[in-house]
Parts: sequence; structure tokens; C-alpha cells
Amino acid sequence: QRAVALGEKRFEDSQNLAELALKHLQEAQQAFEEALQENPDEIYILDELARVHFTIAYLLPPKAAEANWKASIQAFEKAIYSRNKQ
Repeated sequence: QRAVALGEKRFEDSQNLAELALKHLQEAQQAFEEALQENPDEIYILDELARVHFTIAYLLPPKAAEANWKASIQAFEKAIYSRNKQ
């Protein structure tokens, strides 16, 4: 019983951490999107935004993650094909 209770506590803790991570990642996503409004071709912001979308998609269930997978790919492609690389 104690092992089951401990396992349930750890599962609950991991769920809480995932929810907290998702909240912070969504805040970062919003900040990067706002930054891109000022400079839409900034590859460093695009790269970070792509990584944020990737991580959000990784944390979400498959159906809910589709938009983030697509946004991640689009941001990475835009960064890769940008003429602003050094």
C-alpha cells in the first residue's frame, strides 16, 4: 500500500510539474511571438519559438499537439531558409 501511495504521489507530482512547464512554455511562446511582430525575420527568435512549440507538442496528447508540431516545423523552416543567417 505504501508503495502504491508513493507511486500515486510521484505521478501526481509529475503531472503538476508538466502543467507548470506547459504554463511557462506558453508564456514563452507568447513572448517570442510578440518579439517576432517587431522583427519577423530574426532567426534566433524563430529558432527559440520552434523549440518552444516542439516542447509544448511533446508534452501534449497527440491530437492536441498537432498545431504545435506544425508551428514548430514552420518556425524551423523559416529560420533555416532565412537570409539573415551569419
